Amino acid sequence: MSLVIISLVPALLWAVWHTGLQKFVYTNGDVALMRDFFSSSHPLSSYIDFVIKDHRWWTILGYGLGAFMGFTGITLDRLEKRVKWADVVSEKRVSPKINENDLPKKLSS
Repeated sequence: MSLVIISLVPALLWAVWHTGLQKFVYTNGDVALMRDFFSSSHPLSSYIDFVIKDHRWWTILGYGLGAFMGFTGITLDRLEKRVKWADVVSEKRVSPKINENDLPKKLSS
């Protein structure tokens, strides 16, 4: 199972990066920025130049991590509520505590 988790790390990092990049480019409202982004998509070197210019990569990572941590927080909160709910349900399913007075008395020999 840990191998599966480790193998998903690159996909997770890419998702964080791509989410931040999409938010940075498409919610900015600057047409010149979009034009620069579209023109930088052909060679890899121009893409790297676009990302490095004016420390844009910090903003991109911030947007991506913000979105990822938001979803992670919601998921963990729901998971915690489910675990608490499961504990309550399992406590109700456990056989009731037996009172010693309800047990039959040992037969004396």
